[in-house]
Amino acid sequence: MCLQLLRNQGCSVKSSLDSCNLLIVDTKINSNDVSFIVDTGATSNFIDKTYVKYNLQTNKIKDDNNTVLIPNSEFVSTSTVDLEFDLNNNSYNSSFIVCDFSNQIEFLKSQYEYNKNVCGILGNSFLLENNAVINYKTKKIVL
Repeated sequence: MCLQLLRNQGCSVKSSLDSCNLLIVDTKINSNDVSFIVDTGATSNFIDKTYVKYNLQTNKIKDDNNTVLIPNSEFVSTSTVDLEFDLNNNSYNSSFIVCDFSNQIEFLKSQYEYNKNVCGILGNSFLLENNAVINYKTKKIVL
């Protein structure tokens, strides 16, 4: 994920984010409130390594043989983690690539006064697996 993607993808659902047009959904992981950016241009799901380090059991992290290069960014990831999270009172499981995008999260907080705990991206792997329909008019995702 790169800063350009953060600024140009998605659909706004929070009034403070209208100018950056992001679709952000609120979820729970282990009873903790977190948010994910929905990015239809991301082929995979991503989660910030700092969130993983401080909030998840380290035995859940898997080192993969494949290296994932994220376009226009300075980080590389070789780890994944399988997560269970709650979205709209339903439980979902999905695999996430662990990477450092703390700079992008700080950009959200500083530029758009967004104070929720954004910890990752829900990409096409999750959206396709769950037959997601994004209704831009009502600003809702139907799973």
